Amino acid sequence: MSSGLAFNGKGELGVDLFEEMLLKDVKLNDATFVEVLAFCAHAGWVPHGLDLFALMTTKHQIEPKLEHYGSVVNLFGHSGCVKEAHDLIRTMPMIPNATIWGALLSACRTHDNMELAENAMKDLIDLEPWNSDNYVLLSNVYVERGKWDGVEKVRALMMESRINKALG
Repeated sequence: MSSGLAFNGKGELGVDLFEEMLLKDVKLNDATFVEVLAFCAHAGWVPHGLDLFALMTTKHQIEPKLEHYGSVVNLFGHSGCVKEAHDLIRTMPMIPNATIWGALLSACRTHDNMELAENAMKDLIDLEPWNSDNYVLLSNVYVERGKWDGVEKVRALMMESRINKALG
């Protein structure tokens, strides 16, 4: 139910429900914080989400997992704070996965940051050279800027990864 609230534009309601849980001293777990951070992302509440992320460790003694960092990357990305999202990824205490880099790449496309999109793609190629979705996303960044040489470069990268996969 809570995921449905976030993805259907009801992030504010989700945060309100979370605040009620805090008032009633409900025992919160790590999944609860993933959800409330998603609510904050969809509501565009960066400062509130960051406060809750900090509260997770200080008050509730829940160590952030990869999913929590991914939620904060989404929080930044939805709000156009792609530089902050990238900085967070670079300073995480664990190795970012393809989902986190993909979230940054998607935010870079939405908020027209070609430089960070290219950086995210380098990491995605290392993690998932076979995933054509990543190449398409970066290609779309170039298309939207009219950078047709970049589109060709992405196509060549994708073909190279397919050849490498076929050769095993």
